[in-house]
Amino acid sequence: MLTPVKTSFNNRKLCMMDLPSELMIIIFRNLSCRSLLRCCSVCHQFKDVIDHCVELQYHIELCLDGMTDGPPGPISPAERLQRLRDLRHAWSALEWRKSLLIPMPGACMAYELVGGVFAKVNAISGGRGSQQFRAVWLPSADQLEQSLIRDDLAIPTRDFAIDPSQDLIALVEAEDRNGDILAAFGHFFPTANLCIHLRTISTNAPHPQAQSPVIRLSLFLPINNAFIQFVNDVLGILFFTEPLRPRIILWNWKTGKTLVDQDSDQLPEGTSDFTFLSDRAYMLTCARNDGSMEIFTFGDESPDDTNEILNAVVHVASLKLPPLQDRVHVNQLQTHTGPFLAKCPADKLFTTDNEERIHVVSVDYGGGAFDGLRRRSSFCMYMQNSITTAYIHQHRDSRGGPPLQIPWEKWGPTNTRFLYQPSLFQWLRYVHGKRVVIPTYNDHGHTMEVLDFNVKATARQLVQRLKASTWIQTVTEGSRIAAETVFASTVTTFLPYRALNTEEFSGFSGMMIDDERLVGLKYPAFSDGDMKDIHVFVF
Repeated sequence: MLTPVKTSFNNRKLCMMDLPSELMIIIFRNLSCRSLLRCCSVCHQFKDVIDHCVELQYHIELCLDGMTDGPPGPISPAERLQRLRDLRHAWSALEWRKSLLIPMPGACMAYELVGGVFAKVNAISGGRGSQQFRAVWLPSADQLEQSLIRDDLAIPTRDFAIDPSQDLIALVEAEDRNGDILAAFGHFFPTANLCIHLRTISTNAPHPQAQSPVIRLSLFLPINNAFIQFVNDVLGILFFTEPLRPRIILWNWKTGKTLVDQDSDQLPEGTSDFTFLSDRAYMLTCARNDGSMEIFTFGDESPDDTNEILNAVVHVASLKLPPLQDRVHVNQLQTHTGPFLAKCPADKLFTTDNEERIHVVSVDYGGGAFDGLRRRSSFCMYMQNSITTAYIHQHRDSRGGPPLQIPWEKWGPTNTRFLYQPSLFQWLRYVHGKRVVIPTYNDHGHTMEVLDFNVKATARQLVQRLKASTWIQTVTEGSRIAAETVFASTVTTFLPYRALNTEEFSGFSGMMIDDERLVGLKYPAFSDGDMKDIHVFVF
């Protein structure tokens, strides 16, 4: 039997620094981005291992850019990392790889931009819905566009929602049934059906994962406004009937089960808009008093480990907007954020993380007096999604109870940026991740500007201005909006952002954005004229 050789290791315990770098990397793979960055500060050895491992660097930079990795494939981590860095550099300097026109003929009744797919249904004069559908898988840095045209959907469609990562489309058919009369309490009311057809984008066949491919809802009054959206296995719609009475319904589109159904008697007074925060949380805008953002959760897991799903809606928090002067009121309070994808599309290396997003809250105030005349003031509040998640966790940690009442001064100044917005948004889908493209004015007239709220103190985000026509400014100091005739006191907000502009964005009525593209449109939204084409800038 061999006698063990005495070494210095016999006199002390082994530690992680004694491991070979290959084993360290295996351990580091299981850490979050934040933990990896902390490890870089522990010692030179950890930092050296992490800095020289391409896989770990890719993981860190995905997180810093608010992205998540795509499906495995033949593309190596080194190639993915280089593409990620190229994309970051292109956005930071507004240097697109190519721009092109894509035909999109016909007037627009409804449209979407999700997962790199721009789709629309054509408007038909005198019709109650369109059966003409057109979709384009937009070009990327290394792929050409592909088009899909359907002249007959077999469904008169008024609106739709898509998730290309699930090959999923919801076609909204609102059937007018003026001949059907419902008697109630001695009165007669016309009835209508809201029908939502769950189909595949690729074949227009009923979606194979939907147990009930048609969701039907009977209504007493016709719908005059609605917004529909997907998040993973949930389909949600907020609609208004005459008179303006809101109702929100959420379904599990795979099982057909209703998760949430609340009307104006159950919703907060003044409810005006709705957006998802995640697949189990949503936010309503409320225009009463000074205005507020109301946060709700639903479908929480049962605490008794029975795996039962509790579908009760929980009112988590009420985030108050800045206090107003007397006689000033909120005219409109709308919110918009980027679309959700259930997973990274198969043809992409990475995509935007659903949790890394900005919510744009458009606020229009009325009342007050200025030189004896009534006036209106419009603003945009840019709000981090992470603050809503923080209050959801805080409410859960407190074991429920009434909703948290959060005054503006406790949440708004550090988590938002409140800015004047004199120009109206002509088209939706102007938000994606933490970037927003907004209409503005410069010395040349109306133009578009990109605001990037993913500003971090890291050398990876160094900005280089390479084109003389591009203007870039990083804003970290506070924005002050004087009280004047709207607010009770000066509104100061500090959420950092980077503003980018170029002369080449002039002439567009609006722009849409996703993680790889800007899409410019040169005609008013929902005009009666021909859409003709879209201008695509590929980064």
